[in-house]
Amino acid sequence: MENVAHLKMGLKILAGNAHSAEAAILPGAAWHLVWALGTMKNEKDEVLVDGLVSNGPKSLNFTEMKIGYTGEGDMTIIPAEAYCNLDVALADGQTAEDACAKIRGILKEKRVGHGGTLDPMATGVLPVFVGQATRAVEFAENGEKEYIAGLRLGLVTNTQDTSGETLETHPVTVDRAALEAVLPRFTGPIAQIPPMYSAIKINGQKLYDLARKGKEVERKPRNITIFELELLEQVSETDYLLRCRCSKGTYLRTLCHDIGQALGCGGTMFSLCRTMAAGYTLVEAVSLEDVQAQGEALLRPVESMFTAYPLYTLPSPGKEVRVRNGNPITVPELADGTYRVHGKNGEFLCLSCAENGTLTSIKNFFGA
Repeated sequence: MENVAHLKMGLKILAGNAHSAEAAILPGAAWHLVWALGTMKNEKDEVLVDGLVSNGPKSLNFTEMKIGYTGEGDMTIIPAEAYCNLDVALADGQTAEDACAKIRGILKEKRVGHGGTLDPMATGVLPVFVGQATRAVEFAENGEKEYIAGLRLGLVTNTQDTSGETLETHPVTVDRAALEAVLPRFTGPIAQIPPMYSAIKINGQKLYDLARKGKEVERKPRNITIFELELLEQVSETDYLLRCRCSKGTYLRTLCHDIGQALGCGGTMFSLCRTMAAGYTLVEAVSLEDVQAQGEALLRPVESMFTAYPLYTLPSPGKEVRVRNGNPITVPELADGTYRVHGKNGEFLCLSCAENGTLTSIKNFFGA
């Protein structure tokens, strides 16, 4: 199935309409709109914009265009503004489970797991673990994550994002300064009520299954932490981009909704990109097409996700044997903390915790 989005595209490049005699010296909004549209679709009916269904005349359609004077009679002007309405078919959202299923097929490996669910609307980083590296999944799931979220003020939906049904619309009178002023209220340890459209289970039933049946149940607030929350850009009168670094269990949709409520005009999320998870950034990410082409050559050592921890190399074969057998060892020289532990040959053995001169394994990875 395809999802259809209704978009308005336009620009204003002059303070007001100008006389056509000034065409040689003034830019015209009409031509700029035409040139922009020309970059979206070619003469073969192929859509050139990432994220849109790429084939067929129905994938990108004009429903209305307004350029220049629209009253009675003729008027020769250079239009200050030009707008058009578009219907675009969006490619289906892909879940984390979809990505893992494809990687299982590509790499012929059953043991594939991911480090944190992505909503179908979301793009960005999805840490995927293959083979014995799946032992590290729990650390990725519990780690900090970073997102860039699109906040649209003046709109409230039943899913808290723009894929849902509109419940309320409100005029937006707040400005960028007002939005920036409210963000500190959502920074640090906070309680967040998860949305009904989520995979959380209550009495054995997923909330989104209940929501699709028109049912709403009480949800207990969950403690989360917003480590950083920054306004990056104002995209339009109602749309903003926020950067958020947060703990496990944070719903960015709900954060957008709650910010809108605090501002008194409502809010919803219109886009979401995960830019960091498990220490891996968007710059380092590869596509499924890359995996299809290069396969196992793209796999990283499981130790790569623990490089933030200091390295400790076991000083003797005897201690290495004890560690491999799951026993603690005495390390009076180590300060308390978490360490990557190597054997004498440089093999990554485990993630361990040093406390009061004793090193105890948290998770073994030898053989991974």
